Amino acid sequence: MKSLKNNQLYQLTVTQWLETIREPEVLFWGILFPVLLSIGMGLAFTQNSESKFRVMMVEENRTSLDSLLDVYAQPDPKDAAISIWDITDNTLGDSEFSFVRSDWKSAIVALKRGEADVIVTDSLGAVRYHFDPHNAQAQLVYMKLSALISPPAPLKGEIGRSVARNAPTAEAFIAPLTLKGVRYIDFLIPGLIAYGMMSSIMWGVSYGIIERRSQNCCGAW
Repeated sequence: MKSLKNNQLYQLTVTQWLETIREPEVLFWGILFPVLLSIGMGLAFTQNSESKFRVMMVEENRTSLDSLLDVYAQPDPKDAAISIWDITDNTLGDSEFSFVRSDWKSAIVALKRGEADVIVTDSLGAVRYHFDPHNAQAQLVYMKLSALISPPAPLKGEIGRSVARNAPTAEAFIAPLTLKGVRYIDFLIPGLIAYGMMSSIMWGVSYGIIERRSQNCCGAW
């Protein structure tokens, strides 16, 4: 029976291992760095972050949302037309809602500029939400806000109980916005074009300079 040290596969494995560990940078980038990166990413994504949302309110009559804002929201020191409602949630993360009272035209302009996520109007005292159904951010705002206005019965926590006591059960409506300029695709396509131009300018010019310098074409510069 041949000895293990004389085995070709064993010798090849040992040789490859010795060539790897003799370089300190290989140990760091191949073994230590992935571990440190995993720990850093885990710490970054497990912390509860605060989400900030902006809601435009275009109302003629008071709704259940106005009743809640009178109790829980605080006026913005910089602008009296803005009410800020901070929601503390140790499980899903804290949320900050900024409610801006405005007219319909200004609300649409704010939505097109990306300054607002959802537009809220009233319909016979009920709340009506206007947003692009393909926008994930707007969907999140709607789900969180509708849960605050009409929370389900098993909602737990001090805030949930207090909201459930004070919030009247009002029906909510969704009015999808399909106008040009407020759809998600209207932000996506220009963003992709701008990102492509930026990447071409940054990497294309730098690559051309490096290529000419490597070929000793400095006279052209």
